[in-house]
Amino acid sequence: MLDLAFSFYSGKLEKSCTLVCGDDKGTLWIYDLANYVNGQIKSPLFDNISIEQIEPHLKLDWPELDDAEVEKARKLRIDTYDIVVDKCTVSDGGQHIVAVTSNNMVCIWKRGEE
Repeated sequence: MLDLAFSFYSGKLEKSCTLVCGDDKGTLWIYDLANYVNGQIKSPLFDNISIEQIEPHLKLDWPELDDAEVEKARKLRIDTYDIVVDKCTVSDGGQHIVAVTSNNMVCIWKRGEE
């Protein structure tokens, strides 16, 4: 469920009515809002009704990070700090989701076969 207090940034794709929100744990929450946009579900904006919380269609966890050079170069592990999603967006065709964290990590997800 979406709790806007912890939604740091969201991106949207109007064509498919997809909303993507990132949180402070590195998780992307993906919502399919098509039924709200096309009127199949009444909107509290226009119909003066309340609706239940919308559950995410899908949640994507931040992938496990592997840096083979950490030990050799005596570098700090990439995942030492919390993964806080600062920005996320959906590509025009809806095939990719991109997220950026507060410590400048970038992850790109590509839609797979369903």
